[in-house]
Amino acid sequence: MQKCEVKIDNSDYDGAITNARTLVESVCLFILEENNVSCECDGNLIKIYKEVNKVLKTDPSLYEEECFKQILSGMVSIINGLASLRNRMSDAHGKSNAKHYKPSFRHAVLAMNSAKVISEFLYSSWKSKNL
Repeated sequence: MQKCEVKIDNSDYDGAITNARTLVESVCLFILEENNVSCECDGNLIKIYKEVNKVLKTDPSLYEEECFKQILSGMVSIINGLASLRNRMSDAHGKSNAKHYKPSFRHAVLAMNSAKVISEFLYSSWKSKNL
């Protein structure tokens, strides 16, 4: 989170987006490693997240309460969005000046805060499972 905040403060919005996505991936990989789950996902964030859902039992289909299904389904959409945003608007790939949309402050803050919420939820779910 600190890396994201520093990059946003320095107007490095595409760098903040890269760090936001990396935060979610790092938390997911930590949870998988701590549970001795190997994942042949090759950096595919949604595949990694789905493996974490199995470990934490946070797949939306496992819940009867509609409110939890909605929120957990939304997390899948947000993770897909973070992965796409990082691929299209971050500093992770080369860009053509003619076809590149430059992210702004609001895009970077959206990515950072989304990553924070998801990462905190996943980590606290893992922690409560392992108490």
